[in-house]
Amino acid sequence: MVQTEETEDLSHLKRILNFYKSKGFQYALDNVGEGFSTAEVLTELEPHYKKLDRTYVLGVAEEDELKQRTAELLLEAAGCRRHLLEPSRKTAFP
Repeated sequence: MVQTEETEDLSHLKRILNFYKSKGFQYALDNVGEGFSTAEVLTELEPHYKKLDRTYVLGVAEEDELKQRTAELLLEAAGCRRHLLEPSRKTAFP
């Protein structure tokens, strides 16, 4: 497999996070569901906390498609025993 700059950056970040994890630290990945926070990145980095991108919270009660995607993110977080944070309050969903 050819290493790209992106995969090298991800490997470097993973080494840094593993170092801190080995020292007892926990970390969050921000803006889950958008941009760089893809399913592949989440799988690779295994963050203790995932902070939802605000687009998954604003208007979620009114939009069925958004409600479905947000529910999928919640179930995925529960399945791997991770905390999912709501962006504006920075509190964990139960």
